[in-house]
Amino acid sequence: MILGSWACAARPRVIATSLVPGEVTLVDPATAGTVHRFVLAGGRLFADAAAATAAGATLGQLASPAVHTNLTGAGRPSAVIGSSDGWLYAIDPCAGTLDFTVAFGAPVGAVAFADTDGDSVDELLASVADGYLYGLKNAPIAGPGLVRDLEVGATSGDDIDEVTTHDALSASWDAVPGATGYEVAIAHADGGYVFYPPWQPVDGTTFTRGGLALDDGATYVVSVRAVSAAGRSPDILSDGVLVHLLPGPSIDAGPGPDGGNEVPGGGGCCSTGADPRAGVALGAAVALMLARRRRR
Repeated sequence: MILGSWACAARPRVIATSLVPGEVTLVDPATAGTVHRFVLAGGRLFADAAAATAAGATLGQLASPAVHTNLTGAGRPSAVIGSSDGWLYAIDPCAGTLDFTVAFGAPVGAVAFADTDGDSVDELLASVADGYLYGLKNAPIAGPGLVRDLEVGATSGDDIDEVTTHDALSASWDAVPGATGYEVAIAHADGGYVFYPPWQPVDGTTFTRGGLALDDGATYVVSVRAVSAAGRSPDILSDGVLVHLLPGPSIDAGPGPDGGNEVPGGGGCCSTGADPRAGVALGAAVALMLARRRRR
């Protein structure tokens, strides 16, 4: 069992990972060791392993947690955990909720914190099995607060959990102040981009892409990042949509509910509504390193 400790409202707490794939345990010693367990898998947080498996998420072995007292700038701790499923997770250990995730596409090991650029804000360092040490730092602009999976061609902007489609997926998000545009990628819930190059430029706040080689019964996530003159935001993921494939030829997917982009043919970190410069985020330099790695 690998432990980290911190305080929530001046009360000590303990976080533990173990040999059970994906499982995290939070303990409150002050209340007779009250225990809260959940599972991290496929870039998301689940109540248990059964829920993760049902969603098509790959369960990975979690590394040792590292706790920072104010990583997001919200004035409370974050626990950061790498996983062999290729994701880096940061959780709010006081609430047991997800702060942010970052996909690396290779097992993530140890993490550390340091002010590497002398700006009085800690950066997050992560060792990854692709041979690189990655530095995640302040984002110049906040990411979308919520990315919604949409019914393809529908006028409703409500988030859906399942979609019946030939070969298209749709998503929408709220506008980010200061953004000059957005970039969108689609990925398998358990890792791996659906098309290459993975990031497509989008002017509006909706995205529909047809011609995708989708798998029946698979779950996909849409990742969106805001773009500004100063750089890119953290990558914000949708909560995933389960695909049921229709037989037959492709149909015109049409625009999203706001008349957003149709792209023919054919996966940051840390903003949760707080000051985007107060926390840690996947910046443009890290995105360039990721792109370089995938070209190897």
